[in-house]
Amino acid sequence: MGMASDRRYGRRTGRKGQEMLYQALYVHGDVCVLCGQPGANSLEHLVPLALGGHPTDPANQNVSHRTCGQRRGVRTLAQWFAENPLPTRDTLKPSREW
Repeated sequence: MGMASDRRYGRRTGRKGQEMLYQALYVHGDVCVLCGQPGANSLEHLVPLALGGHPTDPANQNVSHRTCGQRRGVRTLAQWFAENPLPTRDTLKPSREW
């Protein structure tokens, strides 16, 4: 198996993987789909590959922080957000006491 593609998991690395990441960053911006914070640097499959998600379909791609994607594992988005809801204005602490 070549370094440019790990076909067992449908992962693309190398130039094609970078192109897919750049395209997803262009379409979705750099906000992590899993935590809602800026600085996303990794391609995230909305339907995990292990659950039948298509590895190269742009409709199945978004961006996340690499650590957020690793913590999500093979859970669906519904399972992830049930365990890790996005912060709301009510739950965020003020940045400064005035």
